[in-house]
Amino acid sequence: KLTTAFMAFGMVSIVAIAPIALKQMDEVDRMSTDSRVTITKTFNELIDRNLFERYGHVQAFGTNTAAKDKSNWYTPGDDNKLISAMGAYMTNYGLYKVMMVVDMDGRVAAVNSINNKGVAVDTMPIYSLNFKDTDWFQKSVNKEFTTTDVLSGTVVLQPRYEKIVADAYKEDGFTIPFAAPIYDTAGEMIGVWVNFADFGLVEDIAKSIHAKETYGKEINFGIALADAEGKLLLNMDPADPTTEKRDPAIIGVKTMSEQHIPAATEILGSESGTKVEYHPIDKEDNVVAWSKSVGAMGYPGLGWSAVVHEGASSVYATTNNGRRILTVTVIACLVGLTIIGNMMGYFASRPIRRITASMGKLANYDHRVELDTSKRSDEIGDLNKAMVTFRDMVVQSADYKG
Repeated sequence: KLTTAFMAFGMVSIVAIAPIALKQMDEVDRMSTDSRVTITKTFNELIDRNLFERYGHVQAFGTNTAAKDKSNWYTPGDDNKLISAMGAYMTNYGLYKVMMVVDMDGRVAAVNSINNKGVAVDTMPIYSLNFKDTDWFQKSVNKEFTTTDVLSGTVVLQPRYEKIVADAYKEDGFTIPFAAPIYDTAGEMIGVWVNFADFGLVEDIAKSIHAKETYGKEINFGIALADAEGKLLLNMDPADPTTEKRDPAIIGVKTMSEQHIPAATEILGSESGTKVEYHPIDKEDNVVAWSKSVGAMGYPGLGWSAVVHEGASSVYATTNNGRRILTVTVIACLVGLTIIGNMMGYFASRPIRRITASMGKLANYDHRVELDTSKRSDEIGDLNKAMVTFRDMVVQSADYKG
């Protein structure tokens, strides 16, 4: 009974403490998961703040007096003031591949002749093209701007592969178009200025976040970006070697689901969230977090979804270790309680068993029984004293009768 009581007391303590500890670990897990959502929101905000600046650039470039002066149109050459201004914009901002002025008939009036490093780039073939039927030209002419209550005047389109950029730079030409009308001094629209921003500016943001989150760690931390239709714009996953460089057959073409981004369906169907899902490439459960772009500084954003995913074993490493320690501790406590309880029960009951045996002998008139005469000051000592007195009385009574 003493053993059972002791173990029951210990079990009550464990049952009372363990759920509290587990609840705290669950809370830490939730905070770890939510922190990944914060990363995606930061990613989106950094992108939108950057694109907000590009939004204003194209309008500002179009106000240059050299752009309004038609005597600078259709005359390529470094001595052209408009071409010279474009060159300065290219090198000062360092984010554009191609910028050009197009007249109201879609003919090219001017295009940059150097890249953002100040090196000559062959854009002469562009002068022979007409852009009247392009979406950025039509939207600019019809003033179908990417707008909010506080911002208007610029057309921003989803990233695409631009042939004129690809031909000039001998690359894939993946860029973001920004276009805005050019007005003369009388306020009449006379043309359109368009900038094709290097999508690398978005990739650089992703790389900086990835480097920060994986600094000093050996973890499979993936970061991705998808447009409003779920097509991948960016995918950085160290567990997948195909993401080391932009693949034109995947980026802007394949969906998140097709490229095995976990929780792809949930990402498209909600503004933000988290999920734990098995990743077929990582071959383990991944903690997936995402959020949709909401714009910044008045810029509306393009409805992109930022996604991060990381192996659950690394996200929950601290709490998983805590749960293992708690499990081992509980088992150790149960074993310890069993051993200590049995030892205490044995040593506590031994003098009682001895007294019980002595009483049995006395009851059978065995006066030779040996009793503990040690000077214990507890209840067992009192019982021993009583037994000695009882034995002496029994012996005296027996002698008297004899």
